[in-house]
Amino acid sequence: MPTRSGRGGSKKSASRIMPESPEKTAGPIQAKAADDLKSREYRDSAGNVHHHTRRYMEQHKETR
Repeated sequence: MPTRSGRGGSKKSASRIMPESPEKTAGPIQAKAADDLKSREYRDSAGNVHHHTRRYMEQHKETR
């Protein structure tokens, strides 16, 4: 008996395909999140990149 979609594939496999260029499809919310992540970036003593949590950044804001 044929599958409901008629294509023989599952719907889940199609949803896992990533766009080739996420920069082109990124909306304003995703762009803001990327900027936020970049602003929370730091390097450890071995040169590995890590990111502070938002909570850490809020607790350690510079007061001027």
